[in-house]
Amino acid sequence: MATEFALIRTQAPLAGGLQNITSPLITDFSAAIGFIFGHSGDGGTPTAHGRMCVGICTKNVSATAGVAEASCTASRARNAVTTTLNRTGASAGTNPRFLIVVSPSANAPIAACRVIDRATSGLANGIRLDWTTTPDTAYEMVILLIGGLSGVSIKPIAATTTPGFQTDFAVLLSTRGSFGGTDGSYGNDAEPNLGFLIRSGLKQVCVVSNWLTGVTTTDADGVAENDRCHGQIVAGVSTFATATAIGATTVTFTTNSIAAEGLFCKFADTAQVGVALETIPGATGTQAYTGLGFAPSVVLGLATAVNATNTTTDGASAATQSFFASTTSSEFSGGARIKEGVAINGGTPSATDSLFETKALMLLNDSGAVATRATRAANTASGWQLTYSLAAAGRMAVLGFAPGNLSSATSDTEQLSDQFRSILHRKLVLGDTESLSDGLVGPALADGLSALGPAGAVLQQSPERGTVLEEGGLAGETV
Repeated sequence: MATEFALIRTQAPLAGGLQNITSPLITDFSAAIGFIFGHSGDGGTPTAHGRMCVGICTKNVSATAGVAEASCTASRARNAVTTTLNRTGASAGTNPRFLIVVSPSANAPIAACRVIDRATSGLANGIRLDWTTTPDTAYEMVILLIGGLSGVSIKPIAATTTPGFQTDFAVLLSTRGSFGGTDGSYGNDAEPNLGFLIRSGLKQVCVVSNWLTGVTTTDADGVAENDRCHGQIVAGVSTFATATAIGATTVTFTTNSIAAEGLFCKFADTAQVGVALETIPGATGTQAYTGLGFAPSVVLGLATAVNATNTTTDGASAATQSFFASTTSSEFSGGARIKEGVAINGGTPSATDSLFETKALMLLNDSGAVATRATRAANTASGWQLTYSLAAAGRMAVLGFAPGNLSSATSDTEQLSDQFRSILHRKLVLGDTESLSDGLVGPALADGLSALGPAGAVLQQSPERGTVLEEGGLAGETV
């Protein structure tokens, strides 16, 4: 089975209930990585309160019948108050939530969903969300669906963590509190964070932030690490976990007291995965990135204005973070910021908000203006590119994927022609705008698509180009 990817933008449904997130590019759903932002719509004026959340889920059933494995960490910085109330909510375990938007005024969700497991939902082409807390706003959501994996599991991070298979890549989340509680457990401070780990070279990166609560003056700390997979900052002191070995069924970590969860995945084919801690430039123009080691079809991660590597930084640069995800034909980014150094004990209210844009990267400064904005440029032979129209120096932890050798999608006697390989590569990876049904590609494309089975049939019948974006009713229909 070939590994499948579909990047989807949708919105939280105001009616709540069940919501299908599906794509014809997925025929054997395995796992998903999702983001939800405290903003509705593309751009415009930032929305009060800094809120952002990352979640992970699999097709597997959790300890609660009918509910899939999932975990998330959701940060909230409260706006216009003179007692800073920053919190992180997290969920995992027996009845986990996949995505949470934290209430502006309470340690509780104002929007939250869990995932119905695949056997119960019957969906092979995506996920079914169950909104256990009906959203008050149509919050923006971006979800990467991954299909065709041979192994998936969500596990709490321990010195020896046992996914049960040899892990090719992992996505890691941490929290100041715990991952317990039906609707999340809430700990002090807002802590946007995200980390990645791959088996090849045991490469690992993470971005970790801490927006303090219970202080007289608003304060933020942050760090970008190129050799650790997750961490935490408390009162300016950083602690981290490092993966030291990936075995046949286990992953070994250095031990620490951080509460963390990981999505562990194994490929069934020759798909490529890479991680890198990349630089956000201080000047506009096109920046090439080669840290992944290949030309990716999709990238995602967490960006920060902290420019130093492996150095915990205090100040305005640590007071803004953004999640991002893009292909060569679709791009999304959203995040939050808090104004650094506000003397709230003197009666000056806090200032914090959220924003989402259909850009490959968008990062606010601590005053709430967009300081970094970039669009996805064409892939190169060995990497990917961003074109910056606004640029302020920073770092981003990046996870990237590319489809495996196309021959893995066929039997030994149905190898794809070199002509078809070139055509499909241009469409799925480089974002070629020719129609898949045009007359230029001829029999080579038709034969190759037939060899791909159901996925090929979808592409063969569609007049749309080979993109990994699926929007609209099919992507986010309410059932």
